[in-house]
Amino acid sequence: MGTTKDVTSAASGSTFQALASPALNELPTQWSQRPHPIVNANWFSRALLLWFDPLVLKGAKDPLTEDDVWHLAPPDTAAVLQARFQGAWTTAKQTTSSPSFFRALLRTFRRDIGVVLALYTASSVLILLQPVVIKSLLQFLTTESATAVTDLGISNGYILAALLTLLSFGSVTIMDLGMVFAGRLGCNAKAIVMDLVFLHSLSGHQSCTSSGDLVTLASVDSTRLFMCGLWFMWTFLSPVMVLAIFVMIGFDLGAWPAIAGAAVMVALMAFGVLEGRAVGAIQKDILVVQGERVKFTNELLQGVRAVKIYGWEAPLQAHVEAMRGQELSLLKVYHYRRQVSSIALLVAPVLSLALCLVVYVAQGSRLTPPLAFITLAYVNAARTPCSSFSFSIMNLFDALHSSHRIDAFLASSSTTTISTDTPPSSAPTPCPAPNNISSKPPSTPPLIHMQSASFQWKKPSTEAVDNPPEHALKHINIVVDSTPSLTIVVGYVGSGKSSLLSAMLGDLHLASGGCHVTVRSVGYCSQDPWLQNATIRDNIVFTDQVDNTPRYNRVMSACHLEADLASLAGGDSTEIGARGVTLSGGQKARVGLARAAYKDADLYLLDDPLSALDAAVATTVFHECIRNLLSRTRPVVLVVNSHYHLLPFADRVLVMDNGAIVGDGPLESLASTAFLHLFSSPLSSAAQSSTSLVVAEERKVGHVTSQTYLTYFQASGWNGLGVAMSVLGVFVLAQACLVLMDWFVGFWASSSPFLSTVPYNNNATYAGIYVALSVLALGLVLGRSLYVLHFILLCSKHLHAAILHNVLHAPVPSFFDVTPVGRILNRFSADLSTVDNMVPMLGLHILGLVFQIVASLVVCAATSPYILLLYVPLGYVFSKLRFIYSLTSTQLKRLDATSRSPVLNLLTETSGNGGGTTIRAFHAEDAFQSKARAAIDCNQRFDLTHFISTKWFQMRLDWVSVGVVGGVAFLAVATKHSMGGVTAAGLALTYAIQLTIVLSRTTMEYTYMENVMTSAERLDHYNDLEKEGTITQSLPTSTIQPCPGHETALADWPSRGAVTFANYSMRYRAGLELSLKHVSLSVRAGEKVGICGRTGGGKSSLLAALFRMVEAASGRI
Repeated sequence: MGTTKDVTSAASGSTFQALASPALNELPTQWSQRPHPIVNANWFSRALLLWFDPLVLKGAKDPLTEDDVWHLAPPDTAAVLQARFQGAWTTAKQTTSSPSFFRALLRTFRRDIGVVLALYTASSVLILLQPVVIKSLLQFLTTESATAVTDLGISNGYILAALLTLLSFGSVTIMDLGMVFAGRLGCNAKAIVMDLVFLHSLSGHQSCTSSGDLVTLASVDSTRLFMCGLWFMWTFLSPVMVLAIFVMIGFDLGAWPAIAGAAVMVALMAFGVLEGRAVGAIQKDILVVQGERVKFTNELLQGVRAVKIYGWEAPLQAHVEAMRGQELSLLKVYHYRRQVSSIALLVAPVLSLALCLVVYVAQGSRLTPPLAFITLAYVNAARTPCSSFSFSIMNLFDALHSSHRIDAFLASSSTTTISTDTPPSSAPTPCPAPNNISSKPPSTPPLIHMQSASFQWKKPSTEAVDNPPEHALKHINIVVDSTPSLTIVVGYVGSGKSSLLSAMLGDLHLASGGCHVTVRSVGYCSQDPWLQNATIRDNIVFTDQVDNTPRYNRVMSACHLEADLASLAGGDSTEIGARGVTLSGGQKARVGLARAAYKDADLYLLDDPLSALDAAVATTVFHECIRNLLSRTRPVVLVVNSHYHLLPFADRVLVMDNGAIVGDGPLESLASTAFLHLFSSPLSSAAQSSTSLVVAEERKVGHVTSQTYLTYFQASGWNGLGVAMSVLGVFVLAQACLVLMDWFVGFWASSSPFLSTVPYNNNATYAGIYVALSVLALGLVLGRSLYVLHFILLCSKHLHAAILHNVLHAPVPSFFDVTPVGRILNRFSADLSTVDNMVPMLGLHILGLVFQIVASLVVCAATSPYILLLYVPLGYVFSKLRFIYSLTSTQLKRLDATSRSPVLNLLTETSGNGGGTTIRAFHAEDAFQSKARAAIDCNQRFDLTHFISTKWFQMRLDWVSVGVVGGVAFLAVATKHSMGGVTAAGLALTYAIQLTIVLSRTTMEYTYMENVMTSAERLDHYNDLEKEGTITQSLPTSTIQPCPGHETALADWPSRGAVTFANYSMRYRAGLELSLKHVSLSVRAGEKVGICGRTGGGKSSLLAALFRMVEAASGRI
């Protein structure tokens, strides 16, 4: 097995980096220029997945990069899929008042579902025919005559062996092809959900949905729909297959044995359905708790500077871990009940077989080897539909609960939106004139006209009629026409100033009154500037595709940004990081204002853009930008929380109080009122500037090593190797009991005298022994599952606690400033959810399948030593295939995981901190939706390609297992009189057929498990993060001296608040220039010190040093 090493993702430097950077002018195009090879593939190549060979061979030679993977076929792109879904969704809304997302999804993919169902049905028919051929082959082996005719009318054993081999080959190939279509369907459903989340969040439909819920919808709920698409068909196919199996058993054993076995099977399947429904309800609760945890984690990461300044890491970590504890409690119940349901369906064939045989011999019938082994073959054929039924039911209920969440998300009402249509020819009825404003209607329709309008932040639900939400704004009367003017809005904190602008933008729900907004375009600046992880220029130009250099230069000058750009090495091409972390507060405010000013808009809404500027800079920017550049040509509505010395320059002043307009008119008309107390001294704020580039996301190459698994088990708090060995031990015991049961069936049928303690031909005794073995097997299988689950849940608990601690104690400059929040949140949402849900499910299932394979190979080899010769070439082919494939698959999964971060990062960036409002104000929804679709398509092409790679490998592994079936069948015929008897031959054939189902599925699921472990690998990466200096320092006990009034005190504990900088220098990260250079100063106790300087002069860096946000480069404090 190859080694694993850390590398910087090649993809991160191109497509992923471009997707992470919302420079919409430069969307990635290189990956979309490679045509999908399936477009030109013939039907033979499509059926056998030969068109996929070149990519697998390329991945085996060199680590795959994004450029090696072709783009999505057009029908699989997010835009095309969304168009298909919207057609079904529109139909659903027209036919019912409560449209269902899940039913609309079924309508969207009804043709795809039909294709998958047809392929699965064809494969199932071929599977059910195999026991019939086995029966005829055993009949041939039990007769001495070379011309004896079997039930199929074929007397040639080699023809029967060839027929069995062909049926096996056809069944597995068709089934694998059906899985390709099912996986594609699941990936498409996942893409639709992610696109819907972006579509509605950008259009303002998510006003009641938190960012944590949005992330959960886009990552967790979409994945559950993918799993449902993969397993959905078994929900209907499994009962049909089981019914057909027992009908065929009835033809051989009679009606009553078949009815008895079917009754047990149906009862246990019904139990599985009921448990699946209960498990789905628990999953719904888990998603609620998980959404709250992700939401709080997102807020914690967004405000990490405040957390560190106040020293809140420990209590907030404890709060997150308490939420995680609730989630783990639900996960424990979820997994335990899920395993009980799975085990019930796993042992259903065993118990059904026991009852069939007991009833059969109780009727006085004689059990012969052909009858025993064909019954065993039929029941083994029922294992796949039973286990698949368990998976399908649970995934179906999970998907239904996720769909209900999506229904609630889609049903959330849109808010009032700004009209982009041509203004109507007739204006609405004029509002009553505000104080001192003429009621004479303007010559053209007003841009904004509110008449006794009251607004709420949330639309009241039907359940909240008796307790409606409070009004954010009350009885607003205002008219803003297209005449160039400057309106300044003032008022107390929380009086409704920002809410007034939000109402004008359409982000509030109109509760009563009238509101008419007709604006073609708006230049908007939020109170807390929303900046993207892009360059300064890209943030200012935003989505404007027209190069307007003269206006750009005027805006930069008017906003006083030229001097700042001159101090930056990259000028306006400097990347400012997530949320503009490399800019000072004043610089961020002016970049936000510059973006609004650069927009050639009909109306400018500016929400306190001057609060972060000192009085001198604020005055200059106000006059040069707001007055001279904007209000001379367009109406401007400006909110002011400070700098009241600018009010005399306003054409109109609005005074807000408690959500209502209490003063409206020129300043002179308000000067003699009580509003004079609002005037106050200017405030100032600034911060240090630095330049920084967001680092590429880490990605590993090569296999997931055994060390990854041991590290995961080590997270349980126990010895990792010891846990692994104990798990293997309990599985060995359980599997040995299951093999003993199958051997005993042949022993019973042959009426062997070797069991001397049991009376010969005593069917009642044999039946009792078989039932006892069945009960023992059930107990062992249940015990092994609960044992493994205990350790897996411990691993999940400790792994989350460790990475949360490490993230919270990572340095701000070298980690948070260069790592987008979406990338970190990806670990705490999608990756953690994968480890929580997929590792327990897949781990238990894979271990069971691995021991089935070992048992099958041992039993087949025990029947004849010649079969060992067959294992040599087949084993070589298997190992070669696995080596070639695993390299490709693991790299594709890592590309998938890495490409998922830009999707979540873009979602958190656009949905939080006023991002959606800014995007809608600039009418940039389409541009950002295109950006989102580019990110989704980039992720989906790796996700879908990875899934197809698993089916490519599974199909070829199935062919290897078909080789085992053919080898056993032909050897049984060739060594008819020397193979060890019909019992050995029957057992070998039964296990060989079982191998065709189990081998490929095990390898596929193991590879999927290896890919799932890349999530554990990505989580474990955060265990190696750079850590801050120690928060506390222990002093020798000799320094502790008694102090009057206290038991103990540190001798050098400061008794006065004096601070001394001694030749202190600081840089934010290695490789950057010093932000503070050789600072030496002393502040005596009781002194009040003011720090002044131009924007970017180092004031905030001084504070960062005092709070020890950055370690010293030299000197000390």
